[in-house]
Amino acid sequence: MSYDLNILVLRQQEPIKVNGGKIDIVNERQPDCSLRYMDSWDYVKMQEGIWYQLGTDDDGFWSAMGIIDANFSQAVSLEKQKGVAFRHKELELYPVIVNDEYKTDVEALLYKFVEASPIKMVLFLARLQGPEDDLIYGTVKTEEFTKMLEAGEVYFNTAYIIKKNCKAYNSLLLKTFPELIKAFHKEPLIDCGLETGPYIVYGCLLEPFIERNIQLGKTERVKKIFDFIENLLNSNDQYIEEAIELGVLNDMKAASFNVELCKPFMGKKTKQLMGYADIE
Repeated sequence: MSYDLNILVLRQQEPIKVNGGKIDIVNERQPDCSLRYMDSWDYVKMQEGIWYQLGTDDDGFWSAMGIIDANFSQAVSLEKQKGVAFRHKELELYPVIVNDEYKTDVEALLYKFVEASPIKMVLFLARLQGPEDDLIYGTVKTEEFTKMLEAGEVYFNTAYIIKKNCKAYNSLLLKTFPELIKAFHKEPLIDCGLETGPYIVYGCLLEPFIERNIQLGKTERVKKIFDFIENLLNSNDQYIEEAIELGVLNDMKAASFNVELCKPFMGKKTKQLMGYADIE
């Protein structure tokens, strides 16, 4: 029996070189590295991004067996596994054990790969011989996932979608515009507090905030808002850029107020995404 340890960096277009410490890393763009499973894991393998595999080379035998092991004495039935979409309840899952020598390297690689994703999300799959269905745990923050891994609560043959913590983006918005704090706590769609995705938080709060300040003629406040938006759009962080574009600017295009009044306060990239042709 052999083990595979896979990380799919979602939406990544080109592979990156990563220092894995004691772990060797290959990616699907390397010659003779067809890592995506041919006849199984259909949902997982169709995801856009770069697929990496972690392992060690033992006298020409590539495997993750030196890095991870299975705790066969602590099997969990699929029926009791929270967060997993499944069909075969009679199957059992085995906890992933990361060998002590590699724990630090595995954790560091998780953070590096999440940061390397344009949307700050990766898919983690430790695989051994067993079910070939797509068993999906769902999304979990990097910090939470590493704690689950340490506690023996991450299982083989289950795909985990690991994402960056959203708190920093939402905290930045509320720190910059403290007058939004009350609306933040009242908005029903912001149901996970600071953990709510920025797409929802920024979409729910910024567009009506802009409209209100335009109607009140508070030009300095409007300029501050669009300076904030422009800075985020030029942050080289595709995750927050997409949240702004989809959650805020797209809503503005369909807004009931005269968006043309906002144009003098917009930066170059904001104008471009709003579809204004006369970009200076």
